[in-house]
Amino acid sequence: MGVKIRKPLDKDIYKDGGIFKKIFEREKWENPKDHDEVLVKYEASLEDGALVSKVDEAKAIKTMKKGEKVLLIVKPQYAFGENGRPASGGEGVVPPNATLLIEL
Repeated sequence: MGVKIRKPLDKDIYKDGGIFKKIFEREKWENPKDHDEVLVKYEASLEDGALVSKVDEAKAIKTMKKGEKVLLIVKPQYAFGENGRPASGGEGVVPPNATLLIEL
């Protein structure tokens, strides 16, 4: 059960096709600034729906507005790359060269 990726998506974060942002709910608030405190709830999964859980890409957060709900499509070079990640501590395995889908 994968998510079909259709271009153009709402925003290409790095402008190289590595991380896309699809906005589900748009808000009119300002974007957070450096050193602002934000609370983020997220869900990260593989394209096949397998749940994983890691997000450390602050650049994507800075493009969001308060209350906005988005889907980030994170290509392997910005996720776990060619090595992937073994399952550990209740988190799922991420295969090599996997694209992540992160709901924020």
